[in-house]
Amino acid sequence: RAIWNENIPIIETGLTIGDRPVGISIVTPPISTLINVDIRVHPKRAPSLDDLVADGWMIKETADFLRRLAMSKHGFAIVGEIEAGKTTLLNALLPLLPNPAHTILVERSGELRPPAEMKRLMAQWGWEDQLPVTFGEQIGAALAAQPACLILDEVRADEPETIAPLLDQDNLPRQIWAVRGVPDAKRLQSAMGMLARRAAIGQGERLVHALYDRLPFVITVARIQERLRVFSIAEWQSRVDSDYPDYVMLRRYQDGAARATDAAPARWIE
Repeated sequence: RAIWNENIPIIETGLTIGDRPVGISIVTPPISTLINVDIRVHPKRAPSLDDLVADGWMIKETADFLRRLAMSKHGFAIVGEIEAGKTTLLNALLPLLPNPAHTILVERSGELRPPAEMKRLMAQWGWEDQLPVTFGEQIGAALAAQPACLILDEVRADEPETIAPLLDQDNLPRQIWAVRGVPDAKRLQSAMGMLARRAAIGQGERLVHALYDRLPFVITVARIQERLRVFSIAEWQSRVDSDYPDYVMLRRYQDGAARATDAAPARWIE
């Protein structure tokens, strides 16, 4: 249950209706000129990667790459706009992650359906005599538990301070983020850098470089011709002539699907 407050322009919550997770997002002034309500109803059973291939989300080669990435040690971000399929893709990858008993999910609206061994922490809205628990506070609780892997659903640009502990500490777990953003490569690079800079003002570029290290791979999803698709897979790859890595496209949407480019991953993925 969430109680609307004019001082809280964005509300994200969820419920279950007949075994189907439902996410609800409400955006009010001054963030928007009108009250906007978005309702996301998920199927009873979360689709697998094979299901997504059959449904036209991606070709088999892309699914194979994502399967190997999920089973690796590397962090990654899934980036897309509202209703672009971030949660759907993340749900398909959850069963493939190693160490499920040592994995913690921090969620805003409870739309994920992880394996039973994974621990879930959700932001809680205050009501009656129940105190609120913020998304950032649940991230802190998750880090205190020292998991092997930490999953966030989802990171928003209006709360950059919530990610500061995920970038400025040592010995952090593997991280997987669902991030609300656009799939366009140039705008995405700028937005991710700005998110890290705003996470802790005065840290210079240190947190930006930490973000590249924590989330070396970026998967984007998009709605194209009313169908959900994997749009691209990229990697932050180091350069010898610059302090900043290149955003290298490994798979790019063309001819109706995200297909391999000539670039190869710089990091080993079995």
